[in-house]
Amino acid sequence: VTRTANLLSAPPIEAALSQEEIETLRREITPESIAADVDRYCGKKPVDDAGEITLESRHIQHEHNALAVEALRQDLEIIGDDDFLVALHRFTHEGRHLYNVEAELVGSELEEVILITAHLDSTANSTAGYDPSKDPAPGVDDDGSGTAAVVAAARAIKRLSALKQPKRTIRFVLFNAEEHGLVGSKAYAANEAALAAPIVGVYQMDMMGYNREPPRTYEVHIGIRLYPDVEKGSRVLAERIGRLAAHVSPDLPAPQIYDSKGPEENGDPAERRSDHYSFQVVGYPACLASEDLFPGVNIPGTSDSNPNYHRVTDAVIDTEYAADIARAVAATAWATANM
Repeated sequence: VTRTANLLSAPPIEAALSQEEIETLRREITPESIAADVDRYCGKKPVDDAGEITLESRHIQHEHNALAVEALRQDLEIIGDDDFLVALHRFTHEGRHLYNVEAELVGSELEEVILITAHLDSTANSTAGYDPSKDPAPGVDDDGSGTAAVVAAARAIKRLSALKQPKRTIRFVLFNAEEHGLVGSKAYAANEAALAAPIVGVYQMDMMGYNREPPRTYEVHIGIRLYPDVEKGSRVLAERIGRLAAHVSPDLPAPQIYDSKGPEENGDPAERRSDHYSFQVVGYPACLASEDLFPGVNIPGTSDSNPNYHRVTDAVIDTEYAADIARAVAATAWATANM
């Protein structure tokens, strides 16, 4: 399975940003903006203007999952201000109708599509006695950080589009039911593949806010052992993040890029574990940007994994660190859309 004919793997000019674009990204994606959205989507503050709805959980079995979907839909409508085509993508899982949230900014010249993605649902299933239908699951890092980053990227790219419309279409997509086995993204990617959609890059953000110990390392995962051509295209995306991060998030080191060759015996430890995989397996180049989850590639032995993973205590992130990664990914997606 491969769609490498559509890859931007050998562009005549590598992705670049103007000084005005760099300044816009730095101004729009900040620790404060990330914190404000994380607080809303993860239950620290009301998600609605009336102050009546506070999300306790985004687990698919919790009634607040639907409220989170609606809040995200409304937020993207407001951000887009008639320039985004906002839609819900319905799928069925465990007898429930669930929804992914999508906002599209149509490109000016080319049919190709860039995706900026995260998953909107949460879980606390590592907490003893957890009842997903009733109990809190704030999911601040997993994946409130990625959800806030996608929304921040939408705001920034909306601003950038006032300078120029992107050549390629950009979609901001929040997937549901990731915690049940990438269910929402599998349904979405399968639909896109059936339509032969010309997706040339998927930038997924999942758990990209926990940072306690120096250095401020982060990871980009591309490994898919079965499809080396897809992995090759995914590496192009990952390496581009590293190059452009130096311009918009200079405090970040080069990312640790994980591929199917290691350092784990079984290849990339994040293969099959986040929504980028749903696209890779149907032939689209995709990568996952995350915090320092695994013992390092560039810095062997390092890991700063979140001890609150899948627990009710997943309630804290480093918003400066999260903003740096979000800005790097948004910058890369924007530059890719304009190559």
